[in-house]
Amino acid sequence: MKNLIFYILMISCFFSCTEDDIINFVNDPGVNLSNLKIGQKSIYVKYTTNCNNFDDDFQILPDEKISLEVISFGESGVGFRETILEGSSEYTGTISDQKEYGISQKDQGIYMPD
Repeated sequence: MKNLIFYILMISCFFSCTEDDIINFVNDPGVNLSNLKIGQKSIYVKYTTNCNNFDDDFQILPDEKISLEVISFGESGVGFRETILEGSSEYTGTISDQKEYGISQKDQGIYMPD
């Protein structure tokens, strides 16, 4: 009986979505926040929501992509570079598409500037 339920579930998942419905939020292996190494890079899809009504207001914007890369940065040694990717509505094709900032790693956490 367990196997039957498993197969029914798998078949229903197979038919429930198409490839167009699948959004890859992070490419693999990507940025590993537990073990940062310079050169790691991930691509994220932008989303919007409202903190007071997270589930109902959650909206994925699949055309709005942002790259996050671990870089060498100043005294902290490690930082992030965020880049708005071509095809996004906020993309300008200029240096303003990039933002770099240092981070601190303390007590098994990552601290970013305000």
